Amino acid sequence: MKYAVVFCGLVAALSPLQSRAQQPGNTAERITRLEDEIESLKFRLSNLERLQGRQSSGRGVTPPAGEIPSQTTSQAQPTPPTADPAPTASAVARPQPTIPSAAETTPEPPPVIVPEPEPEPLTKPATFTNGAEMEMIWVPDGSYRMGDLTGNGNADEQPVRTVELSGFHLAATEVTQKQWKQIMGSKTLHFSGDNLPMERVNWEHALVFCRRLTEREQAAGRLSKDHIYHLPTEAQWEYACRAGTEGDFAGELDEIAWFSGGFETGSTKAVATKAPNAWGFYDMHGNVWEWCHDRYQDNYEGLDTRDPKGPKAGEFRVLRGGSWFSRTGSSLRSSRRDRDHPARRNVFIGFRVAIVPETPDLD
Repeated sequence: MKYAVVFCGLVAALSPLQSRAQQPGNTAERITRLEDEIESLKFRLSNLERLQGRQSSGRGVTPPAGEIPSQTTSQAQPTPPTADPAPTASAVARPQPTIPSAAETTPEPPPVIVPEPEPEPLTKPATFTNGAEMEMIWVPDGSYRMGDLTGNGNADEQPVRTVELSGFHLAATEVTQKQWKQIMGSKTLHFSGDNLPMERVNWEHALVFCRRLTEREQAAGRLSKDHIYHLPTEAQWEYACRAGTEGDFAGELDEIAWFSGGFETGSTKAVATKAPNAWGFYDMHGNVWEWCHDRYQDNYEGLDTRDPKGPKAGEFRVLRGGSWFSRTGSSLRSSRRDRDHPARRNVFIGFRVAIVPETPDLD
């Protein structure tokens, strides 16, 4: 009942915003602000629909302790054979049938039965390409030192701590405009091109993309029901960015990163046109800032070190990687952190997706 009331309230708020956005005389800044508010409301509506679906389906309900659901199925019991009746006199008097020759009684060879191939696991620890033509690289379990390891960083990159991660898949590239259109349809962009990274997308709308991609891949049998597409955690992102390195960058910056453009000469560039890092990830430095799952905290004090997902509360969400707009390499360091409001979008903010087990703390 409470979801229905909130849902109706959000629907009522959405219609006036859409009308205001279409009024003549609006400035570009006002239109952008209204569009952001509309997208934020749509995200909340989508979230409520998902919660209502979970509630109605009983998903996540655990049976009482000691109660195990029955798995027995009713099967037809075989009928016992019936003894042959004693022969009658008329049956004895009947002529005996002609016995065929040995050649005529040679049995037919049994049909050759070709066993069906074993189905491949839907979430496998290997690199593969999904239905949206995203190369998903498998990152095995591991640990690394997270934070400013060189002394060139900021206070929010401290204290350095050793983080342990379970294996996960991460996209080799940022989500492209072509991939976005496949899942979400068209969207107003500052730069246009199928292979350019998606930009002007806020954190909330990036999660809607992940949810729709999950539904499509699960329906096609390419993703198991207990895994989802999601934004990577900040720890997963830095682990993949470093690719085993401990310096400020995972390689020679000019070879792996698009940056130092500014609005005068700069723009996003087609993904995967610079060199990848040692693990095969492109544009982890530069091109567009990338949304992460975590809420922002101005240091790492008190945070988990095993599969961390960030603090439980916070107004902002984490951004990583720097962008084409960054004028110096400082913003592109592997440990560099930034943040923004989850409803805000910009021409230098995009994202890439991960595949992770579905857990309640990812909501």
